[in-house]
Amino acid sequence: MQRLEPSPLAISELFEQYRRSGFLYPAKLDRLAPVLPLIEANWKAACGANHDLMRVMVFGNPARGPFGSIASWQSSAGSWVDQHLVAKGGVAAEIGCSMGWLHAEEGHKAAQFWYRPTNPFPERVLGETTRGVDAQNMALADFAYAAFDRTSIDGDRGAKFRAAMMSTTDAAGVASLLASWTDPAAVEADAIRVDPQLEAMDVLYRSAGLRRYRRIVSGFGRSTSEPLAFMIVYRGPLGLNFSFLENRTELYFSPSIGPDAQALARLLLAHASSYYDDFELPWIPVVVPERQREYAERVGLRVLRTYRRSVLVGAGIAGWAHAAERFVDARAARLKSVAQRVRRSA
Repeated sequence: MQRLEPSPLAISELFEQYRRSGFLYPAKLDRLAPVLPLIEANWKAACGANHDLMRVMVFGNPARGPFGSIASWQSSAGSWVDQHLVAKGGVAAEIGCSMGWLHAEEGHKAAQFWYRPTNPFPERVLGETTRGVDAQNMALADFAYAAFDRTSIDGDRGAKFRAAMMSTTDAAGVASLLASWTDPAAVEADAIRVDPQLEAMDVLYRSAGLRRYRRIVSGFGRSTSEPLAFMIVYRGPLGLNFSFLENRTELYFSPSIGPDAQALARLLLAHASSYYDDFELPWIPVVVPERQREYAERVGLRVLRTYRRSVLVGAGIAGWAHAAERFVDARAARLKSVAQRVRRSA
């Protein structure tokens, strides 16, 4: 299979390619327009850091046939987010597969993808093939992606709940509890246990004139010591992902929380605003597990879409690359068979 190569395109040329291909369609371009110069500057800084922070890889040659590109950025130490796969000539699956092999060859600890489950192609390549990986090395979960107007919520500061920022000494306990609520592989990929505030990543990003950090806030009953919810705030260079996932806030609730979720969500979201004082947008991207999206809707968050997050850790990366390669080979065989039948019937 053809290997990916570092993109020779300048970031401005890459963004123009996104526009010509329809990936940056007019409505999306309009939404990004007020901050697009800053996004472009952040991509330039991140991509210029010896591929430690962000890379854009290309497949094929636009002058000679099928061509595509994929971007990837380091979210936590050794854990990469693959995104913005743009292809022509039917090579999207090959690009995804090649990126998987690149992660495996470079010894990355984790790789993840966010995509809309209603989009059939990534669901086949990133969803169905991921399900064939050992369960301990993968996670596949749906999230409601919502917009939070940070001026719209005044938290319930009554006597029922309290919020406290997690200290680094609490990391192991928080990671264990969160893994029991969600997916252990996702918690591992996010390095919550080993680098809860992303201090190691912040050092790398600072070297490029950027920032990357995380804050975790626990929500408690006023007189209880066991958390009822976690809010995980990510901050990073605006627009590394065009849905601003690098700056998302995640909300997770205990499965046993019941009707108290709404009040606790209001408290946590009001607390979140303090971490976005320097944020360039008037709203904060918030993700909530799809099964708990009602909690987001009850506090007035505007749910924009559903994302599926596919996570691979450790041996799961190579396992997925093998599965994706089989998918590519089977599709190539089907296309060859169809072509042969067409020639015989001509």
